[in-house]
Amino acid sequence: MLWNHYNSLTRWRNVPTVDSPRQTAVSPRLGISHPVTEKSTIRFFTGRFFQFTGLQHLYNREFRSTTPDKDLNNNGQIDQAERFNSLIYPLAGEFGNINMKPERTTNFEVGVDWNFTREYVLGVTAFYKDQEGVLSSGGSDFFLHDPVKGFNSSYSHGFFNRRFATSRGLELSFRKAFSHMTAFNVSYNLNWSKSNRGGLASWEWFVVPTNAYVQSNKFFAGVDIQADGQETPRVPTQAERDALGAAADAIAVSYQAKADSREPKAVAFWEQPVKLDTGLYSFNIANYNIPDLESGVDRRNFASVQFLFSAPPDFHVKPLAGFRASLVWQMQSGTPWNYTPPTGPAQRRKGPVSTLTDISLERDFNLGSTAVGTGFLEVRNLFGQRDDTGTGFAWVQYGLQQPPPGDGKFTTYGDIKELTRYNGGLGDPRNIVIGARLKF
Repeated sequence: MLWNHYNSLTRWRNVPTVDSPRQTAVSPRLGISHPVTEKSTIRFFTGRFFQFTGLQHLYNREFRSTTPDKDLNNNGQIDQAERFNSLIYPLAGEFGNINMKPERTTNFEVGVDWNFTREYVLGVTAFYKDQEGVLSSGGSDFFLHDPVKGFNSSYSHGFFNRRFATSRGLELSFRKAFSHMTAFNVSYNLNWSKSNRGGLASWEWFVVPTNAYVQSNKFFAGVDIQADGQETPRVPTQAERDALGAAADAIAVSYQAKADSREPKAVAFWEQPVKLDTGLYSFNIANYNIPDLESGVDRRNFASVQFLFSAPPDFHVKPLAGFRASLVWQMQSGTPWNYTPPTGPAQRRKGPVSTLTDISLERDFNLGSTAVGTGFLEVRNLFGQRDDTGTGFAWVQYGLQQPPPGDGKFTTYGDIKELTRYNGGLGDPRNIVIGARLKF
């Protein structure tokens, strides 16, 4: 069986391989911009987009160990074939899913720009975006019940196309085209977004072979240790196959009875088996969830300010010649959460606002007649903001993100969540990058 043999890194190196299914997509899009008056323009855009997932989500498989390598051939040393043989597929490990489809997005927007004076433009844009098959990380329990090892399990994590999302809203913008060494853009978004996940989901898989699979060359019973320490599948004798095949059929019959009667389990039922291979079946515990799009992240308000200063290389103020500076400020409202007051019904409220400021500075230096050197400084999260967007008990009760005064652990050890508390907002810890470029 694949499960019991290829659960370690050294065994996985010899796993049989097949070509993964090819994925292709066509992404049509259409954009139109047309002048209405001498100073105003109307624009329209729509498109269908496909976003393919990263290769790690298709082929990733995780192995872990806290024990040393094993001397399987007992020759007093760790041979090349025995290196890393203690690494095994862990409980709740990550696994790739080659059946994931690309995320699908349908986008539509229409807007008007008005150049009301000189280089200044006001813009209004209405937009709508619908997403299907968005990737969602979820766990599934995989159980193997075979006549050699009996019943065992492996809880795994992978990515699946389970989420749905929709967003619509308006954007107001005020921008200045680049002139007199400066440009800026100020925008505000009012956005309604919903997301959820749904569809048919099997959260428990029971993989069961029958006699037909046991009699095939894909079935083996345990492993043999070779002289070099390599582990290879052990081929059972015909007498062993006959005995194991009868036991496998008895196991399969017991699961088929659960499926035929649609025996309930938790909030789901036993389903009819899915054929994985000749004589190999998966009996699933499955349920169907219809996404109502009434939950998920709904950040209603967004705003940003972008500013650019760029001086020409022959600028008369020498320290500013070839100097460029940009600033980006962002704001977003908090995520919604459910609050139950001491009296009255439950309420839907917004979490704390999060902001972020980034800057970039750079200057060119002429090096000879053709070469130009550039020194630059980039700072993300300039002010080192730690916008904790959590809505836990301390924030609801006391208006605090940290534990309240008098908390024993906080008094003794300080903020034990200092490094993880502030990951929910826009800003990570301040990041400073200093570097140089050379162009010739």
